[in-house]
Amino acid sequence: MRGNIQEIIQILHNKKLINREYDNFKQFNGTTDSVIGVLLNNEGEPSVIVKTDDSQYINLVENFMNEYQSISLFPKFVYADSDKGFLVYDFQNGSGDFKRENKKKIINQLATKVLSQLKPVSDISQWGNLDTPFSSWFDFQEERITYSRNTIGDILSEKEFKMVMEIVNRLCTTQNYKPYLLHGDCGFHNFLFNESSDLVGVIDPIPTIGPVIHELSFAFCSSPELLNMETIVEAAKILDCAQSLKEEVIVNLYCRIGTCIKHHPADLPMYLEAWKEWKSV
Repeated sequence: MRGNIQEIIQILHNKKLINREYDNFKQFNGTTDSVIGVLLNNEGEPSVIVKTDDSQYINLVENFMNEYQSISLFPKFVYADSDKGFLVYDFQNGSGDFKRENKKKIINQLATKVLSQLKPVSDISQWGNLDTPFSSWFDFQEERITYSRNTIGDILSEKEFKMVMEIVNRLCTTQNYKPYLLHGDCGFHNFLFNESSDLVGVIDPIPTIGPVIHELSFAFCSSPELLNMETIVEAAKILDCAQSLKEEVIVNLYCRIGTCIKHHPADLPMYLEAWKEWKSV
């Protein structure tokens, strides 16, 4: 992969998209199918982020970034080459660390600075992740929940699985969901913060079509801290989607428990405690 990165750096130099001194590539940890990292100069100063992936993903993210250039918290697009399978966007300063007690503030900032500016789409034939779209929002949610159930096993009961499916069926019947172009992986694992735990960046989109309330409840459930109504209700009111908030959180919390078991098992006790509280609500 190092050779490919060097080829990418040469392309960026030739197109005068980066200065000559920015030719040190620092790869980030935690990626699997793709390679992502930052170009640095000899003093360690960052320039741009380079990400390699398949051509379909590169095209989807390029379109997403171009669509949302006005949202300051999203990365700013620099260049993409789907044939060679790479994407370049501006480096955003920030850290993944935040103070637990600031979660409500962060969720409200997300609602105000990002989610309130998401754009509706006119094509209702595609829902869910755009790399593998579904014909309806229900089909997408059913797939998520069933996948989570297989991971959850007997940690939650069959009755609880059926309850979540009944909620999704009811919501998809009654809510008349409007499709928006969503980030798709809008969680604390993709948030950047300053020293005051203010939200300053939302990175690594997986372009998705769905309702805004999904994006909000997904973000809320993506960290195990302060999973209570007080933390999210103000943001839901900002977005005028508080009516179905309880049910949306239950659905995303169920799916998040599946993700937690697979990737963050140490957080499971906090999620199960929150599950008991929301289920009773």
